[in-house]
Amino acid sequence: MVTITELKEKAKQYGLSGHYKWSKPKLQEKIDKIETAPGYRKNRIGYEMSRVRANAREIGVRVKTSTLINKKIDIFRKNEEGELDLICSVGLPGQDDFTLHQNEKKRLVWIANNQKSVNNEKGIAAWYHYKLLWN
Repeated sequence: MVTITELKEKAKQYGLSGHYKWSKPKLQEKIDKIETAPGYRKNRIGYEMSRVRANAREIGVRVKTSTLINKKIDIFRKNEEGELDLICSVGLPGQDDFTLHQNEKKRLVWIANNQKSVNNEKGIAAWYHYKLLWN
């Protein structure tokens, strides 16, 4: 039997806002809905990591699979001491991106729909999302 505390912790990992107000059945229902969604993948692999790493080298950052359950990758930059600092986490698990499907038509549609992300200044999460997952 799952406790309310465990459910609240899981809700926090999934990024469910307002979870602290919900009853146990409602929390369980929301979590089940996420985990049974067609795009949900427990291992969160929804991208081609070798291609993402190649894109990351081009812009001077390092990437790893995200520790957050609701993101695909974590982006790091070296600081003055040579340690890696987390910049941001990007990508929604379960959603396709160009590194996965390599479909130029879908890429152009995504760029048209997300023009603001494409034109953002360097260093903003949306810019990293575009450069790493849609190039």
